[in-house]
Amino acid sequence: MSDKASFACGSDLNIQSASKLKARLEKTLEKQVKTYTLNASKVEKVDTAGLQLLIAFVQEAMSQGSEIQWQKPNDVFLNSTKLLGMQQQLNISVDGGEAL
Repeated sequence: MSDKASFACGSDLNIQSASKLKARLEKTLEKQVKTYTLNASKVEKVDTAGLQLLIAFVQEAMSQGSEIQWQKPNDVFLNSTKLLGMQQQLNISVDGGEAL
């Protein structure tokens, strides 16, 4: 198992981009690394479908013994995850507005 892999969420985490997002997430999971770093700094559009794909990714990665880290989640992403009650499922810890 390698050490790290990064995944850029891009600007669209919604139903329109779900099939491409799923394929990218599956390819990233194939790397089987100790730590996955997810960058959510450029997210502009979020819906439940996009977040559900990320939740499935996080759950699968953690079931393989990997750690999830969030890099620079922007306000659009954080507000959407909070509004939909998905921060815990995405393994996002928020302290003072910053993801840990």
